Amino acid sequence: MSAFAKSSAWLATLVILTAVPLAALTIPNTVPGVLAPALADLGLDPGQAAGLYRAGGLAVPGLLCAVPPGAVLARRLPPWTVLLAGLLLLLAAAAAVPVAGSVPLLGALRVAQGAGAGLALPA
Repeated sequence: MSAFAKSSAWLATLVILTAVPLAALTIPNTVPGVLAPALADLGLDPGQAAGLYRAGGLAVPGLLCAVPPGAVLARRLPPWTVLLAGLLLLLAAAAAVPVAGSVPLLGALRVAQGAGAGLALPA
């Protein structure tokens, strides 16, 4: 296998590993099929659904705030380390969301997901 083929395979794998979490970040977590069970799991009444919607949308501000520092880090460190750190943060926060026991914790985890994606984008 040539060096070009090896690097192409690594690039394809990296794109897949990056694209899937980023796609998951852009799909809202508060679709109608998820909202009612999430409200029940968190012990919230339907009148508190707006707070859950707001917490779910906090990934975008986290992403926007993390892109500039991610760009600086990608210039000062090897870009693959910044990409890996961003992906690990994104995946760790995504794994913790199902066990979030409160709306503020859910919001913090969504910010962490956005920050992870924001670190990975410029790398």
